[in-house]
Amino acid sequence: MGQMAKRIQDLLPSQVKRGLQALRFYASDRTALQTARAVPLPDGFARVYHHHIRRTGGTSLNAAFYATGGAGADKEPLLASQGWMIHGGRVFVAHNKYLIDKGAYFFARSHSPAHELRLPPRTFTVTILRDPVERVISHYNVLAEWEKNDVRHPSRATEGPWLGASFSDFLTRVPREHLLRQLYTFSPAFSVDEAHATLAGLGAVLMNEDYADGLAALGDRLGLDLALFCEKASRAVVPVGAADRARLREMLDPEYALIARVRAGGNVYSPAPVATAASPAPAN
Repeated sequence: MGQMAKRIQDLLPSQVKRGLQALRFYASDRTALQTARAVPLPDGFARVYHHHIRRTGGTSLNAAFYATGGAGADKEPLLASQGWMIHGGRVFVAHNKYLIDKGAYFFARSHSPAHELRLPPRTFTVTILRDPVERVISHYNVLAEWEKNDVRHPSRATEGPWLGASFSDFLTRVPREHLLRQLYTFSPAFSVDEAHATLAGLGAVLMNEDYADGLAALGDRLGLDLALFCEKASRAVVPVGAADRARLREMLDPEYALIARVRAGGNVYSPAPVATAASPAPAN
């Protein structure tokens, strides 16, 4: 999807988007669906849905599930163009709310907040959380990399202007629902209590900092061989100074409060954090 098409779609009401996504699905060549087969999951689950929060390592999790269908053609072009595909007899869906809510898939994911979806019963849900400061700086670096290398990403038209001339400009311009994306994904009111309750109802919460261990535990839970990938790692393009880090840390205080509460939950697939002496934050 091109930058202009993405910007126009973002302006459409939710129900209109769903209608267009349904039309897009039924207008596509669906003969490949005849080869689809159910994937047995434990405890009566029929499918897996990933609440994919950007810059948390979620693309690596998507790749792990895709690889359960075996080796094959690259997933992204077809998923991006039609919102679904068959791989290894398994149905994969991406960013199509109509199909996500319909539930006829093995694995689906999107960046949509949880409160914009109506997932069917028997859906195993998973997400990844990350240190809030590191996640936002990673998002900033991606935008800076797009600008530096003139990357024609569909989101660049909307998000590129957030950059400004400095990280301070970025913090002033980035919308709150993107700055506090981990909180907003699970609470439209930015409520730590509401988000915590929603996260407690997920099948699994992984932590970016302990991703390998979490992925292994998730594979055991679902009876799947989930391979470890490292996809779309960002590189520091513009240094972020100590003063800007301190300002960002204060702005993200609600997310830190949320993650502290979430870590105590029984659905967190991550070792308990070990208390250590505070160390200086890295420069990037």
